[in-house]
Amino acid sequence: MAYIGYIALLAALAGTIYVVIASVLRLKSPTRDRELYTEEALWGIAGLFTLAILSLLYLLLRRDFQIAYVASYTDLTLPTEYIISALWAGQEGSLLFWGWLLSLCSIVFLWYYKATKEEVPYLHMVLALTLGFFLVLTIFLANPFERLSFTPPDGNGMNPLLQNLYMAIHPPVLFVGYAGFVVPFALAFAALCTGTLRDAWLTHLRGWLLFSWYFLGIGILLGAHWAYLELGWGGYWSWDPVENASLIPWLSATALIHTLIVQQKRGLLTIWNMFLGILTFLLCILATFITRSGMIESVHAFGESKIGYYFLTFLFVVSLCALGLIISRWNTWGSTYELRSLLSKEGNILVTNYVFMGLGFAVLYGTLYPFFSELFTGKKVVVNTSFFNRVSIPVGLLLLLIMGICQLIAWRKASLTNLRRRFLLPLEITVVGVILLAMLGMRHLPVLLTCGLGGFVVVTMGVDVVKSLLRSRRVLQTSSAEIVARLFFAHKQRYSGYIFHLGVVLMFMGIAVSSTYKLEQEVSLRPGESSTLGDIRFHYERLGVQEDIHKAAVFAEVSLYEEEKNFDTVLPQKRFYGEPPDWQTTTEIGLHTSLAKDVYVILAGWQEDETAVFNVMINPLIIWIWIGGFVVFTIGIVFVTIPKAWAARRILKRKTPPTR
Repeated sequence: MAYIGYIALLAALAGTIYVVIASVLRLKSPTRDRELYTEEALWGIAGLFTLAILSLLYLLLRRDFQIAYVASYTDLTLPTEYIISALWAGQEGSLLFWGWLLSLCSIVFLWYYKATKEEVPYLHMVLALTLGFFLVLTIFLANPFERLSFTPPDGNGMNPLLQNLYMAIHPPVLFVGYAGFVVPFALAFAALCTGTLRDAWLTHLRGWLLFSWYFLGIGILLGAHWAYLELGWGGYWSWDPVENASLIPWLSATALIHTLIVQQKRGLLTIWNMFLGILTFLLCILATFITRSGMIESVHAFGESKIGYYFLTFLFVVSLCALGLIISRWNTWGSTYELRSLLSKEGNILVTNYVFMGLGFAVLYGTLYPFFSELFTGKKVVVNTSFFNRVSIPVGLLLLLIMGICQLIAWRKASLTNLRRRFLLPLEITVVGVILLAMLGMRHLPVLLTCGLGGFVVVTMGVDVVKSLLRSRRVLQTSSAEIVARLFFAHKQRYSGYIFHLGVVLMFMGIAVSSTYKLEQEVSLRPGESSTLGDIRFHYERLGVQEDIHKAAVFAEVSLYEEEKNFDTVLPQKRFYGEPPDWQTTTEIGLHTSLAKDVYVILAGWQEDETAVFNVMINPLIIWIWIGGFVVFTIGIVFVTIPKAWAARRILKRKTPPTR
């Protein structure tokens, strides 16, 4: 199977070369259309990628330790359910997996997008060149089918931190997000080359952008939750370079989602959107450099490898080509309308765009600073988390403010009278709420501002929805549920945005409160002793040992009390993998979650007399980060992707009343 997989990769590389040559011929001779079969060749490339993936998976399941990749990431005791995770656990497998996803995204896009004759050669060429780049790396620099000169009796096994459900889901979800951005990238390149735009172009660009933004976002959220549950430090985001590397293209994609609305409604920012479409995919390539070069230290990165610099070269070459195309089309796509005022919806969206890009640049600067400091001075200077916090807190507050304003402000230009009429009531309610929070003891200014501005966002949404419902009720004589459904699906883009923004507000509040009001202590206890933190009493019951064929674990039984009532018992533990003295250890926390707070218990150490050392924490409102993420990436994305025609057939049987 190793030979089959390797030959499939070689054949796929030959296919990409053919597509590039055929696309060039098609440009020179436009009459040569279907006989070149470049789209069919791309389908064949995807099929060959699939064959290579299946071959590697077969070798992993068979535990064929003569294959270097299999020996590096599996062993005889690895549970079968984690074998699939080994597919992307290492550099070679993850590159193959990413290339496979790129090929799948390419053919699905080509199946649904009816490209013009002018677009076809450029689209096919860009997709083939991208796939060819990944194939070259996989075949010549990171071959997952490479054989050892001998067959070891057992493999090295998988990192214990990767042996959980989150690591079976988190990396492939991220890779789907990365791969999906190749479509906006190809569409932007094709449009810049042809100089033409169609409505279908904007529709497909937005659809693929949302698809990729969703998967990258949920991948980031899953990674944060994995860190919270598995790394045993009580946090979820440490501004690690690899974490930042995924966040930066997500910020760029978020900016593009907003400016596409302006292009759709007003015909503005076309060139800027082209730039962002290309930039977002290139930032995914940059993320790969950060992860795979080994030049920037990270707990998540692969070891040092020259392969990262090939990604940097690809990034440089494509950036030059894109810059040249953008300059050449600068005057072609002058805005249809001028931006009349920043006091308008499009003005607010543009400011939001700059804020997102500014935050992305700041995170990129802090992430790459150690690399450039070592390059130019010979000394690696690491930027600590305080830099990122100093930047992100004011930016987050500014985003909340703009979010609240943008939801009610009018297009083109808002008059002072209009602003007063729309915002007076929300501002009054928000001010009263902030005063009440301060009276109740919330005196930490950033948290108070976060809750106040978050409340302002929710109030502006609520006021708009209530006013729209009241206007609709005066026109329609039907049930309240049908009125709500009619209103939502008639203005799906706006109200889907409200759902997204509500989720963001919940996440911001959870982040602010849990970070500021977190309680933590380290305590040493004998069995039968207790310690109190806040209003929670921790009672240490006993120390125990568990063993199975894969691992051994030392656990502590800790009972949790509030107002002298036992509400839960948790079992924090240390797990040991492998054989002594080469143990690999992981920390499994004891966790009780509620809407008000998380009680987080870590078994830090123990002695022969069963005296144990615990790190105990109380994280208030932290669950609202995950609830907010669920609102954004599940409820919001479901509503925004419901086809309007489907809703119209089932709900909008009458003329929908105006909402304003």
